[in-house]
Amino acid sequence: MQYRKIVLKEQITYSNNILDRLLSLRGLNSEKEIKKFLNPSKEDFVSPYAFSDMEKAAKRINSALENNEKILIWGDFDCDGVTSTSILYKAFKKLNADIITYIPDRLTECHGLNSKKLIQLYAKEKFKLVITVDCGISNIAEVSLLNGFKVDTIITDHHTTDRELPASYAIINPQVKNAIKEETSVEDITSMSYNCGAVVAYKLAIALLEKTDDEQLKNELLILASCGAIGDVVPILGENRAMVSTMLNLLNTKKEQSHKAIYKLISKNIKDRNVTSTDIAFTLVPRINAVGRLANAELSFEFLTTDTDSKIDIIIEKLDNYNAIRQSNCSDTYDEIVDYLNIHKEELKNPAIILMNKDWHVGIIGIVASKITEEFNKPCFLMTEDETHHARCSIRSNDTMNVYEILAQNENLFSGFGGHKLAGGCSFDLNEKSFEEVKSSLLSSIKESIEENEENDLLKADIELNEDDLNINLIETFDILEPYGEGNKAPLCAMFDVDLVDSKTIGKDGNHLRLVFSKNNKIINAVKWQESEIIIPKGSKCDIAFYPRINTFNGTTEIQAEIVDVYSPIAQKQTTKEEYKLFDQIGRA
Repeated sequence: MQYRKIVLKEQITYSNNILDRLLSLRGLNSEKEIKKFLNPSKEDFVSPYAFSDMEKAAKRINSALENNEKILIWGDFDCDGVTSTSILYKAFKKLNADIITYIPDRLTECHGLNSKKLIQLYAKEKFKLVITVDCGISNIAEVSLLNGFKVDTIITDHHTTDRELPASYAIINPQVKNAIKEETSVEDITSMSYNCGAVVAYKLAIALLEKTDDEQLKNELLILASCGAIGDVVPILGENRAMVSTMLNLLNTKKEQSHKAIYKLISKNIKDRNVTSTDIAFTLVPRINAVGRLANAELSFEFLTTDTDSKIDIIIEKLDNYNAIRQSNCSDTYDEIVDYLNIHKEELKNPAIILMNKDWHVGIIGIVASKITEEFNKPCFLMTEDETHHARCSIRSNDTMNVYEILAQNENLFSGFGGHKLAGGCSFDLNEKSFEEVKSSLLSSIKESIEENEENDLLKADIELNEDDLNINLIETFDILEPYGEGNKAPLCAMFDVDLVDSKTIGKDGNHLRLVFSKNNKIINAVKWQESEIIIPKGSKCDIAFYPRINTFNGTTEIQAEIVDVYSPIAQKQTTKEEYKLFDQIGRA
């Protein structure tokens, strides 16, 4: 726990109705806005043909199908990339296309097209059309290479670029200039700006399949696109919200008939309740990502594109194993970094945490960076070193800075970079640029782009509750706001001036805390995951930030507070542990 001071995002006092207060916090005040938000439907989907190049792309693909030209789908190794690849693979199989797919290896390759691999594949397969998914918008040289082979390229992507665009046959990317037709409404343009790579790929697939009546396939593609949106942490607003809502309805009504593999994996991890967007985010997405982080993402691709029961069961077991390894690696690296920061507190005075260790696994530093950002409320850049003596960096932001803009300002330092507002990555040659040089330049840019103030050390909750609000009705009210995700996160609640009654460790390894608070003689049971101690003495007055959850144990159902942080003036006076594992920023002993 950070023991941050807890405040409310906004002081809303004009309504005693909790739902009204939460809707107002989301900027929803008119009856029309509220009705649309609370009732997402397929009517909110934007036509694929809102993209300027969609008709052109569909025509070129149909020509390739008619002439039996071989098509290469070039994907990516994260959840968004794998779901994108799976969407087009399943759509093209329905269209009887001559198709091959390629997903780069995170450990040996970077995001996007790779000239060496393209040449190898072309020599073997002689494809005539390349379609990128979740990548390609920065691959100017690689597209030029393909043009030299008289191979057309259709780029489907959602990443930002302020550079020259590749000379491709068509570009379907809501983030680039002139990619959306002028007559498209402002509301639809805003909605499309939230699209991830999988949703963009889905739009292309739907345009190609519009004359088919295979609703089962179209539902499977929608489910894949929605999982990609959740996995890529894009705003679950507009048509993304409508798609995720539709997906959840399919999973919870058609169940295994909706998407056999995904439903089997999710249902293995939940019991006797409906699937939520949170289940997708915390069960499916980590397993899909784990394979691409530790090995080759082909296993995840196979999982999403097969419907053979025996094969699905075998792959689920493998995904579980990869995820367990990933969790262990992440936990060790996270603990190492927290220990380091607790000693080297000067690092926390910077506007961002920027660290490097050559022994960190390139596949997990993005996850750890996200956890560090959440824990310390600062953007985090974590770097490791590959076999070619290049630094590989994963970045996560807390919305105080735009990751892509910071990288673009420093592009002269990098051999490659990309990303969007909240996340990104880059690489640079350590023979040419030192870690300290890159760190200094990044910090300088970040300092210029954000105003440091005391608010960066505050934890801002959405809504204040009193002890009588903690009941089943509260959970039912929060459920109305589903599906949750980026842009519509589960409400973070706060209670002020509560008493800490008791605390004890729980779990097999004693790595979680069971906490008991009280207010006005009413007991509030709570839990803090991945925490083994609290430095606030029993009997102290506290403020708590938490998510209310339903907890059923031994036949008893109660509301449990899932603690995010606890604040007490006493905590600020306590010292941290004295013994820590020491390491320097470039991995030397």
